Amino acid sequence: LARTINTPTGNVLPIPKVDDTATNAALQTEGSGITVADMTFGNTDLSAYTYATLVKVSEQLAQDEDVNLASYLVDLLGERVARITNAALTTGDGSAKPNGVITAAATGKTTASATAITDEELIDLFYSVDPAYRMGESVKWMMNDTVHAYIRKLGLIAAENYNPITFDQTGTMFILGKEVKINQDMESSIATGNATVLFGDFSGYMVRTAGGLNIKRLDQRFADELNIGYIAYRRIDGDLISAGSPLKKLVQA
Repeated sequence: LARTINTPTGNVLPIPKVDDTATNAALQTEGSGITVADMTFGNTDLSAYTYATLVKVSEQLAQDEDVNLASYLVDLLGERVARITNAALTTGDGSAKPNGVITAAATGKTTASATAITDEELIDLFYSVDPAYRMGESVKWMMNDTVHAYIRKLGLIAAENYNPITFDQTGTMFILGKEVKINQDMESSIATGNATVLFGDFSGYMVRTAGGLNIKRLDQRFADELNIGYIAYRRIDGDLISAGSPLKKLVQA
């Protein structure tokens, strides 16, 4: 869901950021000067942190396999890297690693109960985000699958009255008309202090990659063991690039 950028190198990439939601253009009369309305820019620096994994495969397996083992390994190693980078981009603390989207998001609503979520609190979270950030294709809800199941039951309970939770023909859940996405690296437990739900414009969060997924084959390193090594790595960083608050989180009391 995030805005993404891929660069050929991993040098520090400065991204300007500004919150201009409160400033409008002005009606201009003929021949008059235009009022200056400067923007206050901040800066977010995106690095390229390396996430890697290594696997050894025996020469015998490589010789005897009937499928394209190398291609299969590329897929599996890519999934390993994807899992760790998704976790970092979700909950990373920004200390020599990405500043995860949960860490970067402001608190929009704190629940009354440490162990429960109500329809009303979801509505409050929705309206805690500025209307300027509630439009567009990147505006979504995000939560763990366990929390998704909990909120789905809220929809059944509230069905007799106004229900902010709806579903399309594929079973996809919507809250106040905005699609809900599953992220298994978010908190699964509805417990004290946990950030359980995220809402807003995810284009305000940028993911920077340097060179995409890289695969290296090591023929010599493990030759005395009759093994072949495969390394997969990816250089990545992420942070909020908006000076405003396009994303808000629901935090348990």
